[in-house]
Amino acid sequence: MQAARHLNRERRKSVKDGTSSGEQVSGELYLEIERIKSVKRIHKKCACTLVVNASNNVSILVPRRTKLTLEQLNALPVSEFHKTFENVVECWPEAAIFCSAMLPFKSFEAMIVTFENYLHRLSTENKLRILRLHPDLAGRLLDVQQLTEESSYEQSSVGLDKLTPEDKRKITALNEEYKLKFGFPFVVCVREASKFEAILRGITERVNNRPEQELETGINEVKKICRLRILQLVNQL
Repeated sequence: MQAARHLNRERRKSVKDGTSSGEQVSGELYLEIERIKSVKRIHKKCACTLVVNASNNVSILVPRRTKLTLEQLNALPVSEFHKTFENVVECWPEAAIFCSAMLPFKSFEAMIVTFENYLHRLSTENKLRILRLHPDLAGRLLDVQQLTEESSYEQSSVGLDKLTPEDKRKITALNEEYKLKFGFPFVVCVREASKFEAILRGITERVNNRPEQELETGINEVKKICRLRILQLVNQL
């Protein structure tokens, strides 16, 4: 865990300095890959979630793929809540740490709204940091299979891992144009966009936005991604 935190600090330092997504220097890509490995190890360790019944102090392990009831969710130890939901906002475990203080939740929707409100109220600086922590769509981290488990699933679900060379060139060029203008990667909820053509249209249209407008648009997409990741974790999708 300490190693993961150290790598995360290094990653965020590079974000603060203006580099993005591990795409600019080999050292940055190395740190990104090592950090993702740490995240993957954590996910493997948490294949089951510890749930403690407060009334009789009985502990049970709930498999990740089992539907997590609201009662079980609210009974999670804070540390398990952190581990379970640490990557619903890509590479930003602070969101789960903050939202765990709001336990218990009245509903799954109330929990999702708590995460969305957290993102909405962040400073401009932290919103930028979150956007810069997202990987490029169909970028090098996908090519070397070093995305987080969630990002890998999302990008693969719309075929970004199976693009033709021509389509790969198109999206790479648009990604670079977008990053050059805004200073952070193009972020979209690919599961809502659902098709490669829709993603291309989105980049082409949004690259014409004003920076402040695109900052909020990007964070709104992060909220959509967060919502779907939470619903998937509690097996509501």
